[in-house]
Amino acid sequence: MTKPSNSPAPKGSTGGAKAALDGYEYQLDVSVYAALRLLLITKSATRITLEPANEEDLEVDLEPDTPGRVVPSANVSDGYKLVIQVKLRASGPWSVAAVDALLKHGKRRRPAKHHLDDPNTRFLLITTADVANTARSLLVEGLEEWPETEKFPRSLKATLPNEPEGRIAIWGQFTERLVDLEINEILGTLMRVPYTRLSDCRALLQDEARRRMRGTCPGVWTCDDLLATIRSFGGYLASAPELEAFVPPANYDAMKSKLEVENAVVITGPSGTGKTLAALALCDSTRRRTKLEIINVNVNNDPSSTRSLVDSGPMLYYIEDPWGQYSLRGGSEAWTEQLPRLLREARPEHQYVITSRTDMLGSANAERKLERWSITLDAEHYREGELARIYEKRINLLATDRQSLALEFRKVALNKLETPLELDLFFTYLADGPNAGEVNNAFFERIVALAHRDAVEDVVFDYLSVSDKSGCAAIVWSLLAARSQFDRRQLTALQRQIRTIDATFGDSLEKLVNRLVATRHLRQPTQTVSFSHPSVRAGFEQFMTKNWVASEQALDVIISALTQISGPLQNWSLETAARIIDVAEKFIQSSAVLDAPLVVEASCHAAIDQWLDSGLVDTNADFQALLQLASDVGTNASIPSELARWFITGVQRGGQWFMDDWQPPSFEDDWYDRVSADPRSFFIADRFVREQLPQEQTGFGKEFPSKLDRIAGGLVPAFLATTEKLVTAGHDRNIGPAATGAIRDITAYERVLGKALDEFLRLNRSYEKDANEQWQKIQDGECDAGYDEYYQSSHEDDGYSAGIIVSTYISEVRTNGRWQSLFHHPRVSELARSWSEDICRSPGPVSVAELRALITATLVSGDEEHAWDAVRLHWCKSMATELENRILHNCPDQKLRNALAYCALSAEPIILVSCFDQIKTMPGKLMHLLVDVHSVHQMIDRDEWPLLLRRIFDGLPNEFAEIFNALATKKQPVQSLGAPSLALLEQAVTTEGLEVLEQIVPVMIASGATPSVAIGRWLMKAPDNKSAQAATDAAISIGDETLVRQALFHARADARQSALKYLAGSQKRLLAPDLLALSSDPGSRVRRTLVSILHDRPHPDHLATLVQLINDNWSNAEPHHDEDPSYPIAREAVAALGNYERLSAKIGEKLITLADRSDDRALSIDALNIAVQKCDDETQKKIWTLSLVRKPRWVRVDAIDALITAEVVHQDIIDKVTAKFILSAPPPLAASASILLAAHGRVDVVVQAMERIANSAQHQALLLLGAWVLSDRDRNAASRLLRLLGPEHPAKKLLDLESDERLPKNVLDDLGNIRIRQAVGIWLKSNIAED
Repeated sequence: MTKPSNSPAPKGSTGGAKAALDGYEYQLDVSVYAALRLLLITKSATRITLEPANEEDLEVDLEPDTPGRVVPSANVSDGYKLVIQVKLRASGPWSVAAVDALLKHGKRRRPAKHHLDDPNTRFLLITTADVANTARSLLVEGLEEWPETEKFPRSLKATLPNEPEGRIAIWGQFTERLVDLEINEILGTLMRVPYTRLSDCRALLQDEARRRMRGTCPGVWTCDDLLATIRSFGGYLASAPELEAFVPPANYDAMKSKLEVENAVVITGPSGTGKTLAALALCDSTRRRTKLEIINVNVNNDPSSTRSLVDSGPMLYYIEDPWGQYSLRGGSEAWTEQLPRLLREARPEHQYVITSRTDMLGSANAERKLERWSITLDAEHYREGELARIYEKRINLLATDRQSLALEFRKVALNKLETPLELDLFFTYLADGPNAGEVNNAFFERIVALAHRDAVEDVVFDYLSVSDKSGCAAIVWSLLAARSQFDRRQLTALQRQIRTIDATFGDSLEKLVNRLVATRHLRQPTQTVSFSHPSVRAGFEQFMTKNWVASEQALDVIISALTQISGPLQNWSLETAARIIDVAEKFIQSSAVLDAPLVVEASCHAAIDQWLDSGLVDTNADFQALLQLASDVGTNASIPSELARWFITGVQRGGQWFMDDWQPPSFEDDWYDRVSADPRSFFIADRFVREQLPQEQTGFGKEFPSKLDRIAGGLVPAFLATTEKLVTAGHDRNIGPAATGAIRDITAYERVLGKALDEFLRLNRSYEKDANEQWQKIQDGECDAGYDEYYQSSHEDDGYSAGIIVSTYISEVRTNGRWQSLFHHPRVSELARSWSEDICRSPGPVSVAELRALITATLVSGDEEHAWDAVRLHWCKSMATELENRILHNCPDQKLRNALAYCALSAEPIILVSCFDQIKTMPGKLMHLLVDVHSVHQMIDRDEWPLLLRRIFDGLPNEFAEIFNALATKKQPVQSLGAPSLALLEQAVTTEGLEVLEQIVPVMIASGATPSVAIGRWLMKAPDNKSAQAATDAAISIGDETLVRQALFHARADARQSALKYLAGSQKRLLAPDLLALSSDPGSRVRRTLVSILHDRPHPDHLATLVQLINDNWSNAEPHHDEDPSYPIAREAVAALGNYERLSAKIGEKLITLADRSDDRALSIDALNIAVQKCDDETQKKIWTLSLVRKPRWVRVDAIDALITAEVVHQDIIDKVTAKFILSAPPPLAASASILLAAHGRVDVVVQAMERIANSAQHQALLLLGAWVLSDRDRNAASRLLRLLGPEHPAKKLLDLESDERLPKNVLDDLGNIRIRQAVGIWLKSNIAED
């Protein structure tokens, strides 16, 4: 490598000066390496400081115990300050004594040992020499690798009294040659600096280090400084294009404001939506504005680690996904508890930027605590053109020959790519260019597929096949498959442990990770490494399957290494080892070619068992996930794992929603004896009932509590707690087993029962207040079409769990023969319905006393019909008198009347005979009972009905049987009656209520009667749309317009709709004001009927109503199915205006306003077209003005398209459609403007404009539109325009195509800008071949 000429001049002897110069150059090279490594590769620091010890002669560096002159330092993400001492040593290995002397040396400088006076500082000696004897316990092989604390040399304690263990390390034998190789690896392989420029790049970096050391520029070296130098030589950082192409999402200003006001912001959202990029951009803009140093906080440390750097100056702490490195054994809860306190302490000189996935934030129960600082970022925040702007920025970062491809692909790509992550992947593959011979369309489809995560697998497989010969890919896969992500500190510690097990791995693991990050297969925006997308994992798995022997050995090594790591990472390591066993075994099971199970050393299993055992009884652990993991990987020696399998086995995880109830595995009695004898079993069983049972999708069945008795007793309090927790849960499959376990203590259960009854009261009050009214609005069509489904689904599970709690209580009380306690219960009226239902379900006999007590209870509760259902199912002849008396009581509740009739009909028909006989002189009552029996008779077996009918009607006049048979059924319409029977009906309708009227009025009409009074009563009483519409139709059928007009004002919409149709049909062309007033009717079906009538009756007096209806916002779109906005009433009103000869300018202005504001594009287009065709020139000018709005909205194009349809366009408008206007317009607008000009401009003006447009290579495709439209007016002029394309261009045939002939598909390919060509292609679609 060429040494810069401005090196300090050495003094003294030639040999000494040469050695000093070499030492100095070595220090500079190590400083360059440290900067590259910390700032660009591991990203554990944002800047590094190069501070010379002083300006003494270089000769002093020759002294073996003298610290080097260059002292790099950095604040790293683990919350400590790293001080690096670099020493080129030729006097043999470092002993403990030599290290001690180096630390104490202080002739001209402050001794190095004092760096360690600060407990948050760590000291690393990097040297070319080896390390000997006990000093080897300090040996490491990396900048952020630290020795085990328990191996610290005791003899150094005197020199370093302030707990130096784990804070001092030596990186030995890091020779000049190795430094060269490492720097070249980073610059050449990872940063992509071309080989021919590598030496110059290194020389400039070393010169930059020297200038900082000599004080000729600030000593701080930042990531931006390094990247600027590297880019100047053609290199780049893998994640840099994302950052350079960063486009603020729609809510970025809100993030900045939150940070400025609160000094902290928490950016939440789903994966892949750009949270990290937004956070990094926020950090960078804040750093530029405030000069705060950015600290990337390691989330695996305790949150208090941020406080350790408080005295190091102004800081901005960047914390990426503090719950992403999720630990089953806790740890993340420290962030949940402490982070809000840290943020409350934030101030301008100590700010915080945090990102978190929404799901992780929710699982940590931290949403509410962090709400003050939180802002959500999701895909919706890129809907307003942000993705398009990211696309434009990324185009500028491509090589010139790739930019044209990116522009060509832009529109289709933006339609197919939805998130910044997909866009980033698309540009990554676009930058590589097409394969040899690959046409553009095929190239585009391939890279979109890659970006969509469909075809990455093969790319990754090919790369690993070249890059990994040791099995490291399996280690990377296992870490990410098990944990989703890992950080650099974890990787460093793991690699250090792996070397102690298998030295052949060396540093190959970290180098593979670095290369995978550089090739974008792995993602590392800060310190955290993850798969860039799911198909990368599939590529790893394909590679592992093909190289299984090496992969299996690597998995054995990593599991062994993880179970041996001690210190702060021990918990993470053991959990990771357990997860790796789990994912590896599942990978083997899913493979079609791998069959041998994974073999794990017994010592590893023992360590994992111990971790699982302690975790399952740790109240801070994630019990549900740990239980599953213990079930999957724990051995038979672990009783907690055995118990986990008892709970888990037979439960289908992640499968169907509805599954059979859980069944425990089959174990022998001695297994149950062993498990139940372990005191941990009770704790785990208790925790399962309290924590997991309420969350289970699988139903454990009502027998679960008794089965659990074999494991542990005394679990009733847990079942009670779970049952109480589920009171308001709606539908839950495990409320049954929970309540079954809880009811064992029926006294304590009363509290839960009270809460369940309170829940029913709350729901009933809610329904009475809001639900009934809201449901009626839905039925009347007052809500949008999609609201019905939403409303029903949001309430369908209400009260389910509360109902199970009540029914369990009643069943238990009745099973124990204590039904009297129900009758005397203080809340018996609330229990009565469930009591009835339980009796209905009872297979055995029920005492008459209980049935009578039930009837008494339901008289108060209003549920008497359910009591009589119970009586019917458990009939006793001694109840006959009560039933007969209740029927004769003639109660007004129709549901109860039907229940009584059904009970008598099915249990004791003779009761009905007696009842009919007693009321045969009271036509009204007799008719009502007749209707009751008719309503329920179809529930009786058809074979039994004729006999029952004869028994009932034998003692009655024949007319009653005739009336009975004339009433409508589902299969038979009403029948007509003779005069005597009709006379009976006419008597009955004067006194009876709604239920009778609904049945007998249609029979009367069919028999020739005109029962207007009865219909009026029916109409007045009708509570729902079905009854009200039937009453209105009855009035229409007898031609009673007075009644029909009453229906016009009925509360139910379907009555008003039927009345409107009838009354409109009886009026001539002009509708009466009372009908036009229905334009404000709340029911959408009424308004839609009105606008349909007005469509066919154009009249000046109808215009005001139609103008009102064009703004009707009732929608028939289904938002749950992603349907576009649609307002059919407004559309039909606009269409109705089109039937008028002319419309006023005022109406035209309203149509334009509608088009400008509506999100229903079809409605907008219709409004503009009608305005152009039916209004005056001023309206045309206003539509033209709409096309000039600055925002990129489709209404601009639709406005010009509407003008095209006009018979004549005002000349002032045409004069503005110039070549300059067209050339500066967005492509869709340019295409429409070209057609407008060609259709309405003077021919010579059109030709002149098109000739000018032809001079723009990017816009030549517009010539085809001009010629195509102009040909209808002047074919010769149109042909001359086409000749401007050249004598051989296939587009010249455009005007001469036969009916079945098309231009070739690629006819537009050489006619300019891709976006212009696409816009032209839409207009000429029918003239161009599809393939």
